[in-house]
Amino acid sequence: MTTLTNYEKAALNLIAQMLKSFAHILREVADIEETSGKQLGEIAQQLLTPEKLANLHTKLPPDIYSEFIAALFKLASISSTIKDPLILSTADKRKISDDLLKIAESIEKTVKHIH
Repeated sequence: MTTLTNYEKAALNLIAQMLKSFAHILREVADIEETSGKQLGEIAQQLLTPEKLANLHTKLPPDIYSEFIAALFKLASISSTIKDPLILSTADKRKISDDLLKIAESIEKTVKHIH
């Protein structure tokens, strides 16, 4: 019988969790696309048009809007420079993880302020 080390077991459990998370995200994307009749990329592009951003500027408190715009710039910076996050150093993975969590929090905060 082959035994696995604790870190090998942890890696397999992580892979299973990643697959479950991806499956959940994929299901949510499919639901949104079915409801809207549009692909998620198209919806994202619509959200980031100058008109939409200008509209948000008038509807959001200045601090929330500026945090949202800063988060979008940070996300653009991360996504344009990092093609495969799994090959990053451990320290870089932790840094990107922290950055992504902050970006997600900014987006969630923005959504809460939109009526």
